Amino acid sequence: MYKDCSDIVKRDPSKKGQDGVYVIYADIRREVYCDMTTDGGGWTSYDGEQVYAVYTTFYIGDEDNKYTLTVSGYNGTAGDSLASHNGYKFSTKDQDNDRYDGNCATKWHGAWWYGWCYSSNLNGEYAQSALSGWKYVTWEHWKYDGALKKTVMMIRYKN
Repeated sequence: MYKDCSDIVKRDPSKKGQDGVYVIYADIRREVYCDMTTDGGGWTSYDGEQVYAVYTTFYIGDEDNKYTLTVSGYNGTAGDSLASHNGYKFSTKDQDNDRYDGNCATKWHGAWWYGWCYSSNLNGEYAQSALSGWKYVTWEHWKYDGALKKTVMMIRYKN
């Protein structure tokens, strides 16, 4: 069982130069495209899926309130991985505002509205391929701890 494409090349060097779909077991069984040619091979590609999450209420408090998040009214296809952050203050490496004994922003490689850490982390560490781990950009109710290639947060005023 391989954990990612680089693991395949390490354990079976004959796969070098053979781009294609392989089975890996990052957290569950997945079929992924592996680039086995570029720069020695072993590159996992993202799967190209797109989802969205829309909130009817999304408000960020001011500096005095440590940018407290108010969010509700989820609709979308991604699953609601932001509601559990409702009411939490924004934490950074130098402003530990979470409820965890340590600093979630340091532990999970990104500033965010952490409580007892998180179920989403859109400011996590960018992964160059489809890796698994809570330190990466993640949205738990969609890909659990699978690293996301791209996220976009858009805000508009209600009329």
